Amino acid sequence: MVKHNKSTLTARIRQVFATQEYPGDENLVCDHSSDDLELVELATVFRGKHWADIPPQLLEYHCSVLSFFTAQAFRYYLPAFMLGYINHYEILDNVSFFLISHLTCPDRSDWEVTQGWSEKTIESMPEQIKDMMRKIKRDLRDLLEEQGGIETVDTQQRVWFMKRVEGFSREEKAVIREFLEYARDNGDMDASRALESYWESV
Repeated sequence: MVKHNKSTLTARIRQVFATQEYPGDENLVCDHSSDDLELVELATVFRGKHWADIPPQLLEYHCSVLSFFTAQAFRYYLPAFMLGYINHYEILDNVSFFLISHLTCPDRSDWEVTQGWSEKTIESMPEQIKDMMRKIKRDLRDLLEEQGGIETVDTQQRVWFMKRVEGFSREEKAVIREFLEYARDNGDMDASRALESYWESV
């Protein structure tokens, strides 16, 4: 098993993702026509910012943005989140949860677990994400009802995941795998699941 050095992995991420192109001011979040104030705020906050210049505090405050980025914006800003995880893990409680989950190819069990979140489980989560988790659970339930059940939604989520990750180059995918191996080796068991779900085979 290869043990990834923190400083070496940081340098690798900066080097390999250096050529990622900014997606454009109007291509940051999934729905620019929305009246959703959260989407408007996220687009405003990240507009024009290079991924290497984003401070860790901003990542933590807007940790949910990974759910709303377009595929291009997700690929562009992912290195910022990986670097934050590696170098500022102690102050990024919520980033780690969202980052690893967005690097995990979903399957049926993801929906069953999410729908099974009890209020007691949500109450035990960090204060900043309680309302977010409740909203996600409501939205998932509504989506399941609209789309005809778990199997349909599961397929849609897999397509959504693949649309995002297939745009990475082979070298970028290799670095993401190295990042997840680093996270796993440092005790993040969710990273093991992410590796098994997709990255070990790329």
